[in-house]
Amino acid sequence: SRSCGRAHTLEENWGTSGFELLIRPTMAFASLEEMDANARALQIVNLDMEANRVKVNEENLAVITKNLEDTKADAVSIVAIMGTYRTGKSFLMSLLMRYLRRWETAVSTAAKKTEIKATTFKKAELAAKITEGKSDEEAAAAGHKAAMEADKDIPDVPFPLPRNERWTMKGAKFAPPDWANDGVDNQTGSGVAGFEWRGGMTKCTEGIWLWSRPFILPFDGRNIAVLLMDTQGAWDGAMTKEQNATIFGLTSLMAAKLICNTQNMLTDDKIDAIDYFTTFAQAACTGLHDEGSPFGHLEFVVRDWPWYEKSSDYEKCKAMSEKHLHTLMHSELEGRKE
Repeated sequence: SRSCGRAHTLEENWGTSGFELLIRPTMAFASLEEMDANARALQIVNLDMEANRVKVNEENLAVITKNLEDTKADAVSIVAIMGTYRTGKSFLMSLLMRYLRRWETAVSTAAKKTEIKATTFKKAELAAKITEGKSDEEAAAAGHKAAMEADKDIPDVPFPLPRNERWTMKGAKFAPPDWANDGVDNQTGSGVAGFEWRGGMTKCTEGIWLWSRPFILPFDGRNIAVLLMDTQGAWDGAMTKEQNATIFGLTSLMAAKLICNTQNMLTDDKIDAIDYFTTFAQAACTGLHDEGSPFGHLEFVVRDWPWYEKSSDYEKCKAMSEKHLHTLMHSELEGRKE
């Protein structure tokens, strides 16, 4: 799948025929928990710098393939991040992972509760008709009453939007939402909470990595297995221009959603670099028969933008960002327009 949108609401159809589960549950909770227990970051591509060639880790790919097959998902969507080294890519990806984990848990819990209600409704309705001789209307009422009691012991999992509507630039400080701390182990470097990351100058990620555990989310009536991909930072002084292009070209070809992480502002040289990387990747696809563009969706994340005005809310900050992007992407300068 080339896109993975927001979660669709789980709806319940209350009719005389009972509950109908409109979005089917994905996996059993035990299976998800087992997969979570073994989840880790796995390197799938590495660059042999001396031989100047790409090395693929078939063993790690086999682990991820099996996990995907076990989910029985309808499609796969890869969300990847790329950008300059030491700019917080792995930290951002780990934060995104916590959000997806909460999203998936909320969807799975709602599906489980709906399934329990549906089963309970049918049993109670049938019992009321057969053993008590109730009318269809009375049996349906009994089914509804039993269904409402059936899932009381299963708490709802709140899934708030990641945006704080009360936030303003340099305004009041707020505690992070609880999902932001899901699975945190104080970042010991073990990879349990997410992709490994650390402060300082030394790079942390080499090659291309995938989180072994896909997140199962609903989209357009299908279950999508979402994989998170982290990549080695560009322009680290260790890779040549061609080697950078190899890493990011492969990433751009595999990703349904590609996040370009940049610090402070989006500049001409970053756009030129992305153009070079994707052109390099497109050349590698010559001869492949596929309809449409070989690339997915591109998103820019600008970290620590310095020109937001104090007290600006989210919408004002967003408008400034969009204006900056429009200026760069619609420039009439020679060479930029093309």
